[in-house]
This record gives sequence, C-alpha cells and structure tokens, in this order.
Amino acid sequence: MSAIVNLRKGLGRRLGAALDSRGSALRGGIGLATAAALAAIVIGYGRQSTRLSLAPGDPSPETVRAPHTTTYVDAQATQLLRRRAEQWVTPVMVVRPEAIAHAESEVDQLFSSLASRGARADSSDPLFGRLPRGTLAWAQAQRADSLAALAEPTKAIVGKIIREPIPDEADKVAAARKQAAAAAFELDLAKPAREIVSAIAQRAIRPNRGYDAQATEALRRDARRSIKPVEKTVVAGEVILRQGEIATAQDIDALRALGLLSPLPSPWQTAAIFMLCAMAVVGLAAYVRRQQPHVYENPRLLLLTALIGVLALFTVNLVNLRGPRAELLSMLSVTTGVMIIAVLVGNRIALMVAVVESLLVGVMAQGQLSIALLTFGSSLSGLLLVRHIWPPSQLVGASLLLGAVNVALVLLVSQVSGGEQVVSQAWHSLLYGMGAPALAVGGIFLLQRPFDITTDLRLIELANPNEPLLRRMLVEAPGTYSDSFLVANLAEAGAEAVDANGLLARVGSYYHDIGKLRRPYLFSENQALLGIGNVHDQLTPSLSSLVITSHVRDGDELARQHRLPKVIRDIIAQHHGTALVSYFYHQARSDPRNQDLPEESFRYPGPRPRTKEAAIIMLADAAFAAVWSLPEKTPARVEAVVRQIVRERLEDGQLDESPLTLGELSAITDAFLRLLKSIIFHTRVEYPQLAELGARRASGHTDHNSTRPRG
Repeated sequence: MSAIVNLRKGLGRRLGAALDSRGSALRGGIGLATAAALAAIVIGYGRQSTRLSLAPGDPSPETVRAPHTTTYVDAQATQLLRRRAEQWVTPVMVVRPEAIAHAESEVDQLFSSLASRGARADSSDPLFGRLPRGTLAWAQAQRADSLAALAEPTKAIVGKIIREPIPDEADKVAAARKQAAAAAFELDLAKPAREIVSAIAQRAIRPNRGYDAQATEALRRDARRSIKPVEKTVVAGEVILRQGEIATAQDIDALRALGLLSPLPSPWQTAAIFMLCAMAVVGLAAYVRRQQPHVYENPRLLLLTALIGVLALFTVNLVNLRGPRAELLSMLSVTTGVMIIAVLVGNRIALMVAVVESLLVGVMAQGQLSIALLTFGSSLSGLLLVRHIWPPSQLVGASLLLGAVNVALVLLVSQVSGGEQVVSQAWHSLLYGMGAPALAVGGIFLLQRPFDITTDLRLIELANPNEPLLRRMLVEAPGTYSDSFLVANLAEAGAEAVDANGLLARVGSYYHDIGKLRRPYLFSENQALLGIGNVHDQLTPSLSSLVITSHVRDGDELARQHRLPKVIRDIIAQHHGTALVSYFYHQARSDPRNQDLPEESFRYPGPRPRTKEAAIIMLADAAFAAVWSLPEKTPARVEAVVRQIVRERLEDGQLDESPLTLGELSAITDAFLRLLKSIIFHTRVEYPQLAELGARRASGHTDHNSTRPRG
C-alpha cells in the first residue's frame, strides 16, 4: 500500500512539474511575442513615417506636402555661404628678416663665382646660360676686380627691391625680378655689364614673406563660424516635391526635417530596438512576479496585459499610416489601455505598463522626451480617475477632467521644451482626454467576458433585475428570489465590515441559489407561494438530502449555460461547502436501523469557501435561514442563533480554506445582527383598518417560520 501511495505522490510531483514547465514556457512565449511585436511597431513606425525613400537626383514617386509647419536648417545654403566666407579670408604671411642678408650674400657668391671661372663660364652654366654670347665674351675678357666692382650696384638694386613685401607666390616673385631687371638696365654701365647685373640681381631675388598655414586656417574657421545656419520654414500643406520632380539636396533636407525621410535601420539598430523592448518586457514580468504573483501565475491575465499594451502602440502606428506623425495620439491610446488594465488586471501593473509604453512612444517619436512626458502624464491621470468612469453620470465628469489635465500638460511641457503648434496640440489633447474614459469603458465591456474577468461594471450589469436568470427566479421560484435578496443585504453588510468586495457579495447572493430553478417546488420557501404542500413528506430522508444538495450542481450548470463569471460560479459551488444537511440526517438517524449512518452521504459536495465573499455568503445564507425559522423572534434568540451558526461552521471546518480571521468573523457577526435586528424589530405606525388583519397573522405561523431546511 505504501508503495502505491509513494507512486501516486511521485506521479503527482511529475505532473505538477510538467504543468509548471508548461506554464513557464507559455509565459516565456507570451513575453517573447510581446517584445517582438513591440519592436516591430517601433521600427515600423519609423518606416511608415518615412514613406519616401529618396536620394538627391531621384524622381519623386508622388506629390509630397508638408504635414505640419516646421523650421529647419538648410544645410546646402549654409555650406555655400561658409565656403564663400573662407574665400574672402586673406592668407596670413610672416616676415623673413634674414631675406636681405641672404640676398646680398648670394650676390657676392655669384660675382665671386663668375670671376673665378673666367674663361670657363659658358652657355652650359645654369646662371649664365641665358646671357648673350657677346656678354659672356665680354665677361671673360674682364679682370676679376672689374667684375667684382659690379657687385655694389647689384646689391643696391636687390636691397631696395627685397625690402618691399614679396610673398611666396610665383607671380609676386616674377614681378620683383622684373623690377630688378629694369633697375639694372638704368645703370650707367656698358651693356654687357648691365646684362650681368640684371641676371645676378634676378637670381638673388627671393620671397621675403612666408605663408602661415595654421594662422590662415584659424581665420577661415572663424569665418565659417561667423556664418549662422540658414533656417527655412515649411508651412503645413506646402508642396515639397511634385510627382516626377527630381529631388535636390535641399528637398531631402526638408523631407528629413518633416520626419518624412530616414534610412532603413541597420541590423545593429534593429537588434538594439528589440533588446530595448525585451528588457522592458522582462523588467515588467519581474515586477509582476514579485508584486502580483496571482497575475504572474495566470497566463490569461498576462496575455490580456500584453494584448492591450501592443494594441495601444499599434493604434498609433495604424493612424500614422493615414497621415502625419501621430505620437500625440498616445495620449488617447496608451491612456485608454492603462485604464483598461487597471480595471481588468490591477492598478500596479497598469502603472508599470504606463511607464514602459511612454518610454517606447518616446523612442518612436525619435527620442522626444516631451512626447514621453505627455503620454505618461495623461496615463497617470487616467489611472487616478479610473474609479470614476462608472456610472455614466461620473463618466462625463471624469472625461472633462482628464481633458483639462491633458491641456495643462501640453501647455507646461511646451514651455519647458519650446514646442511648436501648442494650440493644435492642446486641442487634440483635450479631445483625447475626453475620449479615453469612454473608450476604456467600451474596452472593459468588450474584454471582460472573453478573459473571464469580473469587474464592478460586470457585477452592476448582473445585478439588473431584468437579467434572464433573475427574472426566471422571480416567476418560477419567488420565495428563493425574495430570500436571495435578503441574504444579499446581509452578505453586503458583512463584506463591508471586513473590507471585502461588498458588490460581489451582493451579486453573488442574488445567484447563489439559482440551482433551485430546476425543481423549485422541493424547497420550502417556494411551496406556499406555488400553492403546493411539502413534497418531502413523501420522500425518504436520503432522497430529500440528495435533491436538496443537488441544487449546487444544478446552479453551476445553469451558471455555465448563461456564461456567468467564474467568481459567481465559485460562490454558487462553495456557498454550502461540505456542510451537513442536518435536518434530514437526524431524521434518517431517528430510524434505529440507521444508527451507524455516515455523514458523508448527507453533506454537500463542496468545495469549501475559498474567498472572503464566498464564506460570508455561506454564513449569511445559513444565518438568515436559521433566524427566519425561529417560531418566536426576540433579540436575544436572534443573536444566539446567529452566533451559533457562525460557531458551528467554524468548528465544522467549513471556513478552513477561507482567508477570514477570527476578528473578521466577529465583525461579520456583529454586522449580521445589526441588520437582522433592524429588519425584524423595526416598528411602523399601524393603519387602523389593518389592525384586525395583523392580529390574525400574529395568531399563526407562515411558511417562512417552518423549521424545515431551506437548502
């Protein structure tokens, strides 16, 4: 036997591990798909807002108009002006003080060389090769001292010319040498002598001003900086390019400034965007796992959160396909999504989603912090107002308030960031703020049923007396209908005493006994109103117990058929727990043959209440039935019966799985007693004509005072 038990435990552990593994894989798949979808939206938004892929020289495939007014820098015009400013800069020249000494020394060296060569100087000499043959013959015939005497006038000519600025430029040097030649031919010398002086003077002339590249470049750089960027303004609706027109560099600048042109993201950029989205999803998942484990363990809620987050950004992307950049629309789509998540999943998760979505919108808006701030501010405001979106009378006020907050955000952010089109943005933000709460209500109604989430809006809808099951109960089981509403009052009072969901307790009480619709005549509260006797007088105790307990299973089936929320179905299944049908059990044991009769066959199938609301409804239902069965209702007896009911349920273990504490049980009991006493013992002025009728009623007992169990 122990081996079998161990085997079952081992199989159970393996099955649990398999389920956990499957859950982890499912959560991982949801996270990966979400990150990929968000990355695709962010990348796709950039591509959509840049529908044109043009380069200078390409024909435009369509007529392009400016979607909005913007001012941008004309890079081509600015560059042209800066190049012109460079050209007007005079090169910086530095003086070479050694130029005169070098020139005079070179004159001496040249005359010394001429004298020493004498007859050897010929036309092959680089210095004298250009002189006429007669001049060379004359020089060969002169004594050395005669030739040396020509050095002084040559130095005078060179010294005079070289003292004037001679830049290191070919034309300037040539002009100076030409001047030296002219001065030589004005000397009172023989023609050959003048030709020799001219040749040596020209040879000695060198530039005496050097070019300073660094100083010149610094002046040119300053000249470029002095030219301010040329700004151009494009007005909304202005034609940038007509279809078929060749795009210029200026056109490309205008398209890029308007956000209508950008290159395809590189593989590294794509990977970076995906990693950014993945990090955001992982961070959000880690927060949910730590702070909201019940959501983390529910793939349906994770999928809902991911779906809403993706749809919020996809809406911005979709609208952008039809017109200009639509980042500001995030004040509507993201805010709506955050409000829906707050109601369907939880406020904390909604806040984190608002942070992540706002950052991604900022990335989509090419890193504009202002758009991220507007998105987060609007989302946070919507989160604070989410409790006021129902009923419709409050929805209008919440919409107007959110619209006003959005306008204030736009004005404040525009002052900080220096944004343009403030009036247009404020107008759009007002409309977005007014529309977000209404869209959130619609989204909540649309999504709560497919994801089996019960919101207060859904509970209010179920509380409508015109709901099919409640109308059936009113007609087919009027006693059960009346009792359910009285139990609802008790349950709501008990729930509010311990900060449980009073609305859920009330609506759950309305439906907790709908299983009695299958056979309403078997329950005592309906028999008198239906005009029939007590059917259980003809049934055995075990059969009576079976039909009484079957209303739990029947109620669950009806709830599933009518698609009631899971929390309501749980209340229906748990409102009796595994309690004993004591009336029929003791009736069966009154037979001497059934002294050893086990209790299990006379207990409800369960499960026991697992929530505060289900446990409170169990206590309210049992307390109401016990009090109404009292033949004589006094404050002391009512209190004793209620406390006994609570104590019996506690001792029977029916509350072991509920989160109620002993202190909360005491508060619930006190709430029950206050309400029961106000219902039973309140007094009213009696009408004289009804006094006799009242006396007749007081002389007998109604069916509600029967001691037979209601079920």
